[in-house]
Amino acid sequence: MEDNTYLGNLEEVLLKLRNERDEILYKLQTLNRNYDNYMNDTNHERKQTALHNKHQTKLMVGKCIFTLLECMLLQRKQNALNEFYNYCRFDSRCHTTLSTFVNVLDRLGKLKMRLAI
Repeated sequence: MEDNTYLGNLEEVLLKLRNERDEILYKLQTLNRNYDNYMNDTNHERKQTALHNKHQTKLMVGKCIFTLLECMLLQRKQNALNEFYNYCRFDSRCHTTLSTFVNVLDRLGKLKMRLAI
């Protein structure tokens, strides 16, 4: 009888241990699935972040290029206006010099006409 009781207790203990083992295995599988899902999510987010960073880098480079082009265009306009201003000053000086030259020739011609008369 003691053997039957002892065997019954052993079977109960074995059953409890098997149930505990099954619960632990189930929890382990659940944790493994959770870990795999977490890793998949993390890898996906990492890839998304890398793509987003590449896109942001392209946008920043594009902005820098267009800013430089705009600066270059403004500099070119400024250079053209400076050249136009310098040409206008040169033209004005030429006009003044030619007017002075014409006046001198006119006075010289009048003087020679007075002397000839």
